[in-house]
Amino acid sequence: RQALARARRKLAAASGARALEAAPEERVRAFRAALAAGDARAIASLLTDDALLLSDGGGRVVAALRPIRSADRIARFFAGVLRKARGIRAIEPRRINGAAGLVFATRSAPFAAIAFETVASGAIAHVLVVRNPDKLRAFASA
Repeated sequence: RQALARARRKLAAASGARALEAAPEERVRAFRAALAAGDARAIASLLTDDALLLSDGGGRVVAALRPIRSADRIARFFAGVLRKARGIRAIEPRRINGAAGLVFATRSAPFAAIAFETVASGAIAHVLVVRNPDKLRAFASA
C-alpha cells in the first residue's frame, strides 16, 4: 500500500493533479487482450495521449529506470517486454490493492504486477508496473 501511495504522489507531481480512478474491469480486460495479441496499436488506443508508466524493480531486477510518457512509447515498451521476456506463460487478471490489475506469470513465479489509473473518460492515464520480487510474493501463491 505504501508503494502505491508513493507512486500516486510521484504521478501527481509529474503529471499535474487530475482526478484519477482505478481502471474499470472492462478496460483492464481490453488491455490484457491487446497484450496477448501483441497489438501495440490496440494498447495505445486504451491510453491517454499523455499517459505515464512508472516501473519499480527495487534495484533487484530490470525495470524501466525513467518514467515512460505517451501512449505510443508505452505501447512499444510492452511490445518489447513481451517479445524479449522469455518464460512468460500467462497474463492473469488479478486484484491489486482492491482494483482490477494484471500479473505476468512465469512457470516459477510472478514476473510483474500492473495497476492502472484512468481519467473520467475511462482512458488509462497511469500504468504502474511492479517487478520487485519482494513485492510480488503476495501473487505467488494466489
